Amino acid sequence: MEQGSEEWHKARLGKVTSSRFKDCLNSGKGFTQTNLSYIYELVAENLTGESKQISGRPLDHGNEWEAYAREYIELARGVKIDEVGFIPWDEDARIGGSPDGVIGIETVIELKCPYNSGVHCKTLISGEMPAEHMAQVQGNMWITGADNAIFGSFDPRIDDRNNLVIIDVPRDADYILNLIEKVAAVADEVERLTEQALVRASGSILIAT
Repeated sequence: MEQGSEEWHKARLGKVTSSRFKDCLNSGKGFTQTNLSYIYELVAENLTGESKQISGRPLDHGNEWEAYAREYIELARGVKIDEVGFIPWDEDARIGGSPDGVIGIETVIELKCPYNSGVHCKTLISGEMPAEHMAQVQGNMWITGADNAIFGSFDPRIDDRNNLVIIDVPRDADYILNLIEKVAAVADEVERLTEQALVRASGSILIAT
């Protein structure tokens, strides 16, 4: 299953996916506005059978250079990265992830090719993965069972010595335990609201007839 293909989009439809795990996080009980916005987005996908398509120059830029970033990491680390599609976590496939690659069963790959070079430069100088990607990276380790992740930031507009930043990210068991709780809560709410909407729709049809 190739990422970006029709089959891939269909597999992710209405599912809580690792690229959006950050939208499941909150600091307490209940759901935040960000949580609810994502929940209703997924409910809409379940009811319409259509996914929310995101487009624009930043996304096109990332897609264009991702394969180069993968090759650069392979050369730098002397490894072979295998591409994967959507990987479901639970039997009902309500939750899953699509890492940018895997190395065996031990390591997942997450690649970013920022449209804004300043974002890459910040990662280059700090030597740290941006916090906004933590849920996705730790989430993909959870989904795949991997113990390690490689985060790569690539910017082809910068000289060859600085255009690639590679950061090793170990599995954080405590972070993942909290993430599982939050993501599962969102998946449960999506399922509940989808069923509620279908029941109401069925009732409306009966009244109309």
